[in-house]
Amino acid sequence: DRASSQAVDADSAARNARRAGGADRGYSGIRLFELGRRRQVAYIDRVAAGSPAAKAGLRADDLVLAVDDAPVKSTEDMKRLMDGWTVGQQVRLTLKRGGDVVTAELVLEAAP
Repeated sequence: DRASSQAVDADSAARNARRAGGADRGYSGIRLFELGRRRQVAYIDRVAAGSPAAKAGLRADDLVLAVDDAPVKSTEDMKRLMDGWTVGQQVRLTLKRGGDVVTAELVLEAAP
């Protein structure tokens, strides 16, 4: 149930790396929703305004099925993939939106 779910800021590693002076990790603007312990699929909770995800048309409640053809079965899978993203990288997401499967491409930016 969404009311007891915890939001996961999937871009926090990018911001932390930038603040620490490390290599710029790619920022997407995606905030994931972690749906309890039974189902931990990667639903998008929020998309930051003006972010690469917003520019690519991602929406809250989109379910991430794959990133560049790598299956995403959980929030942890998604976070693991995002940890390797770099500024300027182009990423293709396969999403379930309502009853449709759609794709979106975004170009990652430096974390704000």
